[in-house]
Amino acid sequence: MLAECLGSGSTLNEISWRPIVVGKEDPKRFAQQINSDNGWISDQNPSYRFDIVLALTQPTNVHRIKIDAMSERIPSKIEFRIGIDDKQIDEPNYESSKNVRS
Repeated sequence: MLAECLGSGSTLNEISWRPIVVGKEDPKRFAQQINSDNGWISDQNPSYRFDIVLALTQPTNVHRIKIDAMSERIPSKIEFRIGIDDKQIDEPNYESSKNVRS
């Protein structure tokens, strides 16, 4: 998964990101698998609502979000919330992500 921002001259540049929350799963496993050849697949029968919270290293314009789902695991609903944390805390977490400005 790439998070990209417009650099000088309107080119796309990859920026760093890290998972904060991936449902009840280990965010480190998500980070390792998301860029692998097989990608990331959630655990069997995850509890719903399933939140995925990503922390980006800088303010970013989101121009596209792509979700690839297996036919037997197509979600019935997907919601996106994008915001900015004015406090710029060093270690964002699930609780602080609830307080971002949309």
